[in-house]
Amino acid sequence: MNIKFLFVVALSLCAQFALAQIKQVIPEVTSLDITDRLSVTVIPSDSSQVEIKGELADKVEIIIAGNSLRLKMKAGFLMKGNQAQVMVYSPSLNRLTARKGSELYVEQEELQGDSLFFTSLEGAKIRAKVASNAVEAIAGTGASIDLLGSSQSLSATSTAGASIFAKDLQVKSAFARLNAGGKIEVNASESADVETRMGGSIEVYGKPAQTKQRKIAGGKINFH
Repeated sequence: MNIKFLFVVALSLCAQFALAQIKQVIPEVTSLDITDRLSVTVIPSDSSQVEIKGELADKVEIIIAGNSLRLKMKAGFLMKGNQAQVMVYSPSLNRLTARKGSELYVEQEELQGDSLFFTSLEGAKIRAKVASNAVEAIAGTGASIDLLGSSQSLSATSTAGASIFAKDLQVKSAFARLNAGGKIEVNASESADVETRMGGSIEVYGKPAQTKQRKIAGGKINFH
């Protein structure tokens, strides 16, 4: 009987540990950088805090340096971020970077700001709903960025098989550069300046009045 009791208690403690949640208030930051396959949801809010849950919640490292917040896994748990879920509440983020298979989402509320910057590298994914005057998106090495909402302008640069999907981001002017494969989608109402280099495809929606296109060493450019 005692052995059974101890076994039940042990299981209960394990379950509580697996469902553990960590909350930490942080100073206001403007930049967020995530890595190690972490899944992070950003929620624009008046408060500034980080919430972490999941089996490896206590193995996520929170690093603050100046106006920057970096989230990574602790030594011995690198690339195991998929076993933790993170929520970042912030009123002031305007620069978001995802690396090494991590995933970053901004979908519950629009991310607003005069200028917003997104960088996705090394197989990472970003999906964000935005309202801005200017958006810059950079994707590389098989990563992807998916943008929706509205902005006056979009600058999109994709390299090494990465993709930027901005068909659902309504802009007046779009600037797109694609290098070494991959894909870029833009939706512009007034102007589009697009270029491919060494393969890949650019899809232009919105029937912009002014267009400029260039293909260097291959690639496809289609207007819809």
